[in-house]
Amino acid sequence: MALTKTILNGHTVEYDNTEFEILTSYCSKEKYLHYIGNGGNVHNPKGNTSCYRMFDSFNGTSLDLSNFDTHNITNMSFMFFYCQNLKSLNLSNFNTKNVVDMSGMFSYCESLKKVDLSNFITQNVNDMSYMFNKCYNLITLNLSNFHTYSVNSMKSMFSNCVNLKKLDISNFDLTKEERINSMFTFCKKLEKIIIDSNLFQYISDNKNSFLRDCENVSIISTTQINKTIKDLFY
Repeated sequence: MALTKTILNGHTVEYDNTEFEILTSYCSKEKYLHYIGNGGNVHNPKGNTSCYRMFDSFNGTSLDLSNFDTHNITNMSFMFFYCQNLKSLNLSNFNTKNVVDMSGMFSYCESLKKVDLSNFITQNVNDMSYMFNKCYNLITLNLSNFHTYSVNSMKSMFSNCVNLKKLDISNFDLTKEERINSMFTFCKKLEKIIIDSNLFQYISDNKNSFLRDCENVSIISTTQINKTIKDLFY
């Protein structure tokens, strides 16, 4: 273990150079931490505020992030980008209250079948575009805790999730077309989407943009669900 100090995003960051390296972004030319460890008991380096591309192209099947402190993290964009072999990901201790960018966060996690995001706090997030793009084996998602009123873009958020069958996004704000453009493109097996009743007509009118190339999907409103429950029990 060899601790190294550097300045990232205006903060002094201390990291173990046997587990992390410093890379430079192709686009912004900014430096960022990139993980090179084996996936066991990963700790967020002291002083770090960004997880941009941190685990990009990690080849392992699991990451132990049970002790990974995220309370000061503001950027999780492309955090697990291209982790093609990743099958197990425990994010139960993640604190996301300060995160503003989750774009591409799980993009190309091709082997991931499920991920528990029930503890995620998203009221400050402004970008969720391509968040689950090309998660080919993703079967289920619980997004009941997600709030998207601050989000400017959900473009292609679930595009190419070809095995996703049902999704409840009844708590999502879907009132702007630029937010939802191509949100579910090529979700070929998608059968049911649950949305807020107040948005039913809007989504129905913008279905081609919202559900491009989804052939068999039904849009279900919360009113319909409540009526069904009422009919069953009363």
